[in-house]
Amino acid sequence: MQSWLNYHHLLYFWTVVREGGVGKAARKLHVSQPTVSAQIRQLEEAFGEKLLRKAGRRLQPTDSGQIVLGYADEIFSLGNELLLTIRHSFGHRRLRLHLGVVDSVSKLLVSGLLGPLLERKEDIHFICREGSLQDLAGQLAIYKLDAILADEPLGSTLAVKAFNTKLAHDPVVWVASAGRAASLKKRFPQSLDGAPVILPTEEMPLRRVIEDWFRRSKIQPRIVAEVQDTALMKNLAADGIGSAPMPASILGPLAKAYGLQKLGVASGAFSDLYLCTVERKVEHPLLLELLGRSFKRGGQK
Repeated sequence: MQSWLNYHHLLYFWTVVREGGVGKAARKLHVSQPTVSAQIRQLEEAFGEKLLRKAGRRLQPTDSGQIVLGYADEIFSLGNELLLTIRHSFGHRRLRLHLGVVDSVSKLLVSGLLGPLLERKEDIHFICREGSLQDLAGQLAIYKLDAILADEPLGSTLAVKAFNTKLAHDPVVWVASAGRAASLKKRFPQSLDGAPVILPTEEMPLRRVIEDWFRRSKIQPRIVAEVQDTALMKNLAADGIGSAPMPASILGPLAKAYGLQKLGVASGAFSDLYLCTVERKVEHPLLLELLGRSFKRGGQK
C-alpha cells in the first residue's frame, strides 16, 4: 500500500459518487469513461479496499467507500475554502463543525447553544444534519460528523469509543395557550388529570420521564396527540389543542414565539441534552467551547 494519496484519483471517486455513475462523472470531468474507471481502480489498489458497489443502475460507496467519501467531502470543501481565502485575503481559516441533531431535540435549545458561537467575530461554519440517534451515530462512527446533540446518551454499540457529555439538565415545565392556561394554572398539577395533553412519542426519552411523573403524581390526563417533532408539539399547544411538557430553559423563547404560558414545574422530571463525540474529534475547538459553555451553565459529565 502506497504511503501518499493521489488526489486526482480521489476526485474521480468523489465525482462518481456525487453523480451516481461513471458515465455522468466522465462528462462532468471532461474525460473518457475508461479513464475514470482506471483512476478509481488505482485508488482502490492504493487503499487495498473495494470502494464502490452496484446498486441498480447507480454506483454506491461500500462501507470503506463511505469513510473515504467523508474525508473527500471535507478535503474538497477545504480546497474551495483555500481558494476563496487566497483570492479574497480573508486572513484566517474558517472553523467548520459538522453537527448531528437528533429529531426529538428542541431546535430552540440548539439555537440557544449555537447562537452565541455564531455571533463571535471569527468565521464559523456549522453544517447541521437531523435524523434519528441511530442514523446519526452511524455517521459519527465513520467521522462524517464531529458530534451529535441528543436527548439521551449514545450506547456502546459503535465500533469506536464514544463519549457523552451532559450539556443541560433542565427541569420540565408544562405550557399551554393563554386560553387553557387560565384554568389549568390554579390546581396544577392535579388540573392535568383528565385534561387534554400533547406528549412526545413513546420512543422519546422525555416521554418516559413524563409517564414516570404521571405515576408519581397520580395523574391520568387525556392524550390527544403524540408527536416526534417538537416544533409540531409547540404549534399544537399554541393552537389550544392541549398542554405540553417542555425544557424550562426555552420557556422565554416559547412565550415570545408561540404565546405559550407556564402552568408549573413537573417536580423531579428533567430533560437532558448530551453532546456525543468520538475520541478522534474531541479536540475540535468549537466542541471545546460548547463544553465550556455547558459547565458555566451547570452541565455535568
